Amino acid sequence: MAFTTLADLTNTERRLVDAVLAGTELDLTGEDRPVRGEALRWLLLDGFPWPGERKPDPRGIRLRGATIEDGLDLAEVSSDLPLRLVDCRSEGAIRLSGSHLSTVDLSGLVGTSVIAVEARIERGVLLIGARLSCDSAEGAVNFGGARIGSVFDVSGSQLTNRHREGPVFQGNNLRTGAGVFLNRGFRAEGGGPLGTVRLSGAELGGQLNLTGAWLANLHGPALVADYLSTRSNVMINHGFRAEGRHETGSVRFVGARVGGRLMCEGGHAFAVRAGDLVLNLSHAHVTSDLLLPASFTPGLLRLDGLTYDGAVRHASLPEWLDMLGNRTSHYASQPYLQLAQSYRGSGHERDVRRIHVARQRDLLRRGGLDFWGRGWHRLT
Repeated sequence: MAFTTLADLTNTERRLVDAVLAGTELDLTGEDRPVRGEALRWLLLDGFPWPGERKPDPRGIRLRGATIEDGLDLAEVSSDLPLRLVDCRSEGAIRLSGSHLSTVDLSGLVGTSVIAVEARIERGVLLIGARLSCDSAEGAVNFGGARIGSVFDVSGSQLTNRHREGPVFQGNNLRTGAGVFLNRGFRAEGGGPLGTVRLSGAELGGQLNLTGAWLANLHGPALVADYLSTRSNVMINHGFRAEGRHETGSVRFVGARVGGRLMCEGGHAFAVRAGDLVLNLSHAHVTSDLLLPASFTPGLLRLDGLTYDGAVRHASLPEWLDMLGNRTSHYASQPYLQLAQSYRGSGHERDVRRIHVARQRDLLRRGGLDFWGRGWHRLT
């Protein structure tokens, strides 16, 4: 429908116009009074005919408890008005791709998906406690390539994608000015071979928090964060649980740069298929401490190329030597040398010698030395 005058709006939509002018929230909780997505879009366009040529209050659109008919399409829309649709139900997708908006709050949303590819949000995005379920190659939440000026908070949300090829949470190449929160009961299920939660190439201006998150994927990895960069901690701890299926790892941080601690204590990760890699930290760098207990996974790890500037915590030296010697898929010298460097920095020279002895034994056992190589190794 093409809107031309205020007479094209329903009574409920005119109430929303009055609320925007007054800077108040329109609460439709318990009322069976839908608001059309097209009407919401019209309110955000520059040409909207505000009554009496008045200007909207800078608090923007504040709507609670409404049913949004036919979803909301704000693709390529630019607006300075904050958009807050709290505890609403949407009959279709919320589409923000290519938009340029101030603040977006969709907390408590019940619907299918939020698609915001290459959107630009000047301040924060709140999607707290949402319930989204879809069957889409785009995903349930897709902020691929988006720019968010502050926090991106999806804590407590429950997301499902039944599509065999689409991720659940797509955040590849996302840029944020603050942290990304997928914690406090966050659950994501599905995703196929691309992964349940994807953050490859993302640059986060704060922490990545998946404390207590639950990720499940029977057909691909649970978390793919290859070449992720954060300015603070990465937390996959305290109740975090991930279950996936991929030969390159159920949980992947290949080449990631963590600007604080990597915290895995109290978290757990598993492979659906026996023998698959579970945790892949290949060539990742942690600028502070590495908190990786042996209990994080009973499965295989890949740690070659992993470096960390701080100490290793929540695992004893015998547990570390067991992880390096028996829980990796192949021999690699570098993880032993990195571990020795960490212990040397703490002044534990006796432990450093134990690490080098374990490295030599692992080289003999799994290093692929031929007869002459093994003989030369024993002589030297």
